[in-house]
Amino acid sequence: MLSIRKGLVLGVLAYLVFMVALMPASFPVQYFKSNLPGNIRLSNPQGSVWHGAITATYQGEHFQFNWKLNPSSLLLIQLSATFELQSEHCSLAGTLVSSLSGISVSGVSGYVGETYLVKLGQDFGASIENSLRIVDVGLAFDGDFFDDVSGAFRWEGGLVRYKAGRKAKSVQIPALKAELGLDGEQLLLSVLTQENDGVLATINLSPKGAASVAVRRRMLDLIGQRWGQEVDADFVVFEIQEQLLN
Repeated sequence: MLSIRKGLVLGVLAYLVFMVALMPASFPVQYFKSNLPGNIRLSNPQGSVWHGAITATYQGEHFQFNWKLNPSSLLLIQLSATFELQSEHCSLAGTLVSSLSGISVSGVSGYVGETYLVKLGQDFGASIENSLRIVDVGLAFDGDFFDDVSGAFRWEGGLVRYKAGRKAKSVQIPALKAELGLDGEQLLLSVLTQENDGVLATINLSPKGAASVAVRRRMLDLIGQRWGQEVDADFVVFEIQEQLLN
């Protein structure tokens, strides 16, 4: 039989859960609005804090965000919620968990459409075909940096147009994938062909926000570009470093 103290604790917990379940989704939206960048606008909150939806607008495109909290997660002293993000050109779904040890997302899958890849490529003077698939991505953040990452991104290949000096060039690239992992304390993204023929390029992000991109000779071979020296396929032909976060 439960003691009076345990019964009171469970009663208070049940009352708090009930209050949260009835709280309208518009209540926390007011907090997030004041903490978001000015180019992101939130509108049309629906449902409750427990199970709701909201529309976010960024650069003229509307994103529908839906969530559903898992009440049983409270028994583990954590908060777990499934979520979906939908727009005309992308779709993502996964699980978010917040606990005393940190925040994590898991099972994130979906796609980013060709429209976004074209916009991204324009920043580098390139044009990219086909969409990018996101496969079971997981990220765990302990408050300082990522302490666990997993998952992959897959691109089915296609025609890539780019500029080399003043000349416009194009190349047909086979299907590629990028695998997430950790390299010591750094976040690592390794780009390979779908057949695992060796690493083509790597992207690293350090806890201090320094990013580096290293391209290997194998990548030049893939796109039909020559390298003046006789070097191993794993030789890094060029590397770019930039401070992304302060």
